[in-house]
Amino acid sequence: MKKAGLSRQAVIAKALELVDAQGLGALSMRRLGKTLGVEAMSLYRHVRDKSDVLDGIHALVLQEVSVAPSGNWKEDLHDLAWQLHLALCRHPNTVPIFATRPAIGVGSLTKLERALAVMFDVGFDEHVALACVHALLFLVVGHATYRHAEQVAAADYDELDAASHPNVLRIAAILPDYDADEELRLGIDTFIAGLATRLPT
Repeated sequence: MKKAGLSRQAVIAKALELVDAQGLGALSMRRLGKTLGVEAMSLYRHVRDKSDVLDGIHALVLQEVSVAPSGNWKEDLHDLAWQLHLALCRHPNTVPIFATRPAIGVGSLTKLERALAVMFDVGFDEHVALACVHALLFLVVGHATYRHAEQVAAADYDELDAASHPNVLRIAAILPDYDADEELRLGIDTFIAGLATRLPT
């Protein structure tokens, strides 16, 4: 008999909670079952396997990406990318899921549908639309991967000679006040501006 209150939604929500708190490496069917107060085998009544749980987390995080159409495709595309960025900032331990797993669940594909609609509405064909949605996704996820990665070592700028590395040292001077959000915003804006040059005539 199913435990009262246990459902696929409850399993996925608890899995995300576990990953948020302890990291992706902490997620196992056994540990997930324990946090829900059931045996691991009971979970298989609601999810197929751990892979299905990961796809569920992917979709659950994407539920936080919500943009109302504005009628301006550039703004809509920028907002979709930025909302994904914010969702990944709220759930940094899920970034590896987005870096390694495509959108295959209904919840995830619903967000892909919205992004593709923006592209098709302005006149891009299927090949350009898919390539650009993927490229924008890679930009946001790649930025999140680098931003939230554990830094095992910092560059030793003190060892650099100003004559041989003047530009690196010039950049090193601004790092304490560097805004990673502005970095991503510049990347998204530049990408979309370049994309506008590919509009069908």
